[in-house]
Amino acid sequence: MVQIKTLQHRLRNFRSGVWNEGHSKLERKIHKLVEDHLRIIRYVKDINDLVTYICLIEFLSFGLILCALLFLLNVINVMAQAVIVVAYIFSMLAQIFAFYWHSNEVREESMKIAEAAYSGPWVDVENSIKKKLLLIIIRAQRPLEITVGNLYPMTLEMFQSLLNVSYSYFTILRRLYN
Repeated sequence: MVQIKTLQHRLRNFRSGVWNEGHSKLERKIHKLVEDHLRIIRYVKDINDLVTYICLIEFLSFGLILCALLFLLNVINVMAQAVIVVAYIFSMLAQIFAFYWHSNEVREESMKIAEAAYSGPWVDVENSIKKKLLLIIIRAQRPLEITVGNLYPMTLEMFQSLLNVSYSYFTILRRLYN
């Protein structure tokens, strides 16, 4: 997140300090910004390659465990057991929510890179610099994402759908049990 926000700030202010300096100084600055953007893209891709299947296993197991724990709440009669199950559900929710929250933030902030490049001081620069900024804007239109099994992006909407599916299976189990 820090790297993405730093890139956004540098894109908005890439001409600061070089108003009177030559084209080559601006060319080097914009080239460095393009390199930094590509480095961030590679970093997020490497992270995704490392965790995507782990996230898939967590996604599937979390859904099943949540459904089972909700069903268990209907079956048990001892208040102490119910408190333990509820505490366990909330700890699991907090853990998985943290993953989805941060992944969602990376996605949202990466989308703001294009806006930062466009809102920067690009009007009075040479066409070669404008073309490089345009390349950054075009690439930033596709968000950087951490995915679940290379299938679905880890977003808060996906987290909500996981909760909805788990609750749906729980209601089916409850109806069958009753």
